[in-house]
Amino acid sequence: MQNHLNFLHGILAFAIRRAWATTNPVALVERPRAHRSAHRRVRFLQPEELEAVLRAVPADALGALERPLYLTAAMTGLRQGELLALRWSDVDWTASRVRVAESFTRVAFDSPKSHRGRSVPMADRLAGELERHFQRSHYRGDHDLVFAHPATGRVLDASKLRNRFRAALARAGVRDVTFHELRHTFGTQMAAAGAPLRAIQEWMDHADASTTEIYAHYAPDPTGGRHVRAARVRRRRADAGRRRRRFGETAACSGAVTPNGCRPPTRPSGGSPATPIRQAPAASGPAIRFAPRAVRRRVAPAAQALSEVAGHPSSAGARPAGYMCPTAGRPHFADTGAHYVAAVGPGPSILSHAGGTAEPPMATGGLARAETIDLDCDGEAVR
Repeated sequence: MQNHLNFLHGILAFAIRRAWATTNPVALVERPRAHRSAHRRVRFLQPEELEAVLRAVPADALGALERPLYLTAAMTGLRQGELLALRWSDVDWTASRVRVAESFTRVAFDSPKSHRGRSVPMADRLAGELERHFQRSHYRGDHDLVFAHPATGRVLDASKLRNRFRAALARAGVRDVTFHELRHTFGTQMAAAGAPLRAIQEWMDHADASTTEIYAHYAPDPTGGRHVRAARVRRRRADAGRRRRRFGETAACSGAVTPNGCRPPTRPSGGSPATPIRQAPAASGPAIRFAPRAVRRRVAPAAQALSEVAGHPSSAGARPAGYMCPTAGRPHFADTGAHYVAAVGPGPSILSHAGGTAEPPMATGGLARAETIDLDCDGEAVR
């Protein structure tokens, strides 16, 4: 429908220019919207499919011409009319370029579609194939056609060329593509090789850069996957931060306290260096971290009990209600199956989850070293 309307619009526009008509009624017609087709997906041949097509070319006079023709179309992206109008003077062996100066359309030689010339890189394989074709051809003059008919030296019939190409596809058993879609083979392969889209636009003679952007999906990742790895690292750090905010951190500092945190202690003489431990956070009351909320409610009174055992009463008014031992009235958390690290000092006690058992906490003034204990119903350390 669009083609018919365009044709009628052109006729009436020509009549207006010749003063044969005063108005163009086709210009007032509301044109139907074009429906998207599944064939709008970019179709092309993979390298192995192209090789299969080249092997399926018949071994006759036209077949000897079609093999370099198909390869040139797939490795330069030239349009069918530009291939048929290509001359030997346009093949620059020294610079390894194929220059486009003409196009054969509507049974006549004309300028290319963009009305300007261009050149396309010529790969070594294509140069070798064209060299062998030049040696076989009877038409080797500078103005002779590269893909001239082997019997007449004239331009090949475009319709017969397309029919023979479809027959080669069927013999090769590959997907059904048109001859023009060999151009897409060039575009996708160049994008996959990392060629800039601006260069592909120039090679394929696209007037609009948006036309070349259909090949952007085939280009490799310019970062080499670095953004994927960086996103994975950021995700791991975010997960760790959420865990820290959920459970908190507790540890005693065995070195000097600095504005930036806990500084590792100095190396003892004759011994191995001590393991640095981060400073325990300051708190106004018993702080219990690294334990689920339900366990914290049951174990919180242990901070008060630990301070009493060490001779350091905890801060007043900060005693939380927890699970109390029914017999002795002491905090009972032996049934939780966990051990806790107690940092006992002149201030409130701080608990954090740990594993194993050790000696009861010993107050050393300031922040105490971290010990691993278990507490029974009587408030005594259990080994």
